[in-house]
Amino acid sequence: MSVITIERKVLEKNDEVARQNRTLLADHGVFALNMVSSPGAGKTSILERTLEHLRGSLRVAVIEGDVQTDLDARRVAKYNVPAVQIVTRGGCHLEANLVRDALGNLDLKSIDLLIIENVGNLVCPSNYDLGEAMKVVVASTTEGDDKPLKYPAMFRNASVLILNKIDLLPFCDCNADLMEERARAINPALQPHLSLIPAATLAASYREGMRYAYMRAFREAARACAGDALASMLEMDLHALQDRGIDHLGDDRERLRQRYAAVAHPVAAEVVRWLDGAYTVDRWEPEAG
Repeated sequence: MSVITIERKVLEKNDEVARQNRTLLADHGVFALNMVSSPGAGKTSILERTLEHLRGSLRVAVIEGDVQTDLDARRVAKYNVPAVQIVTRGGCHLEANLVRDALGNLDLKSIDLLIIENVGNLVCPSNYDLGEAMKVVVASTTEGDDKPLKYPAMFRNASVLILNKIDLLPFCDCNADLMEERARAINPALQPHLSLIPAATLAASYREGMRYAYMRAFREAARACAGDALASMLEMDLHALQDRGIDHLGDDRERLRQRYAAVAHPVAAEVVRWLDGAYTVDRWEPEAG
């Protein structure tokens, strides 16, 4: 039997609406986060503590997504922030058009930060752009440390990982350090210093809108985070470090290692650690037998 795989842009319409959402938010100076996790990981509790912490310093609004009920929106409303509930009635994720409709119920001129709490699901939300600046994935210790390997798309598309319920570590079969390494194997940019570079490009994406040019933004962000010399190295090697993958570097792997090992900077040290195989997924494959 032969298997034929046909790929097509099934999310084209959603992506177009997401671009419109992103432009609308940028025009009003609103920074948007898309919080994702499996059910019960603690997104709403983290959101509540965030609202409490930011009270009086930022104007925050919330869009809540749930399969049924408005219970989470009620919890959030207690913090006196604008909140819109989206009930998907069985849908396992939010889509850009639903967020667009929710935005119509918010006064964007009076908002600095928009937090979208997505439906609890580690599969579908990873593929749907809502127009956010970044995805924030919440993983809890009660889920075990294998979530990055089981749901790689979510961790690959996230800019921030929050490990929640760490007070329960003594009672869970979860190795927090291992979960962190597995997440970085899927998405090396989750490293503490390297992750600052893509995060720093977000200001340009909001400021420039449709005129946004990724490489120009990357160059400016890399210089701010790593200095001119190291930023030039990262730009020169970006294809090898970001697109080729460690298993396809061949002889370039040792050349790159020597190149970055000679630089005394935390960003360079993280590149070297990646080149040394610290985050390769096959380190955690179960042994046969």
